[in-house]
Amino acid sequence: MSQFINFNGQLLPQEQPVFTAASRAARFGDGLFETMRMNNGQVLFAEQHATRLFRGLQLLQFKLPEDFTWKFLENEIARLVKKNNCGLHARCRLMVTRGEGALTDEPVNSPQFLIECWPTEIYSFNQKGMAIGIFEEAKKSIDHYSNIKSANFLPYVMAMEFARQKDWDECLLLNSEHRVCDGSISNVFWIRGSGICTPPLSEGGIAGVMRNFLLEALSYNGYFVEEERCTKEELLGADEIFLTNVVRGVRWVSTLQEKAYKNIMTTKIFSELIKPLT
Repeated sequence: MSQFINFNGQLLPQEQPVFTAASRAARFGDGLFETMRMNNGQVLFAEQHATRLFRGLQLLQFKLPEDFTWKFLENEIARLVKKNNCGLHARCRLMVTRGEGALTDEPVNSPQFLIECWPTEIYSFNQKGMAIGIFEEAKKSIDHYSNIKSANFLPYVMAMEFARQKDWDECLLLNSEHRVCDGSISNVFWIRGSGICTPPLSEGGIAGVMRNFLLEALSYNGYFVEEERCTKEELLGADEIFLTNVVRGVRWVSTLQEKAYKNIMTTKIFSELIKPLT
């Protein structure tokens, strides 16, 4: 049976209610979240997750007690992973919210948190390839809040729903300038010749932890990688596309709408940089 750690640090069974009707998270999406991968009892890229989490909390003007530290959260995650018998590999989700009340109420700025976790598989290369498309009904804004994993996730929710309707595996989103910024659960990379590109964070995409790792690792290992603005036409002219997130690693894209893509360099990147992580 899956269990949660709720706002008071209590272990709760999955079927027990966690939120009340007054939750600001449920009412307004007032909070943020981290999706993490735990390998062999350790949060993968823990430092990067901690930096993104606390930078986001600062941006959202949370007032943090002294004992609300990354070390405290890591211990709580490990406690739940053990309780849920997740084994060596787990997918974990941490949500931090601002409490309860109406929008006009004085907010409770001290954090409340909820942790969930499930067993997951080791990183593996998707031999079939992903079918993806582009969602044009919502445009992501480019502002101070664009790069955080906000609990207000509506554009991504609708992009994934659109992907289901089209029988795609994933959907890319556009920003307010009609350029590609990221996917509903991923960051996007594309390959032209020997060059590897991804949109800069100034384009409005979420600051993915796996994206950050790959930008550094690819460059360190001799690949030519750069951040570049991305249009639909740019992707349709690419040789390969792959998507990244910390839970799934690297996922090869076989088709974007009607265009088919190779996976030669993507396979090499997975073998050299992603597979060793597990």
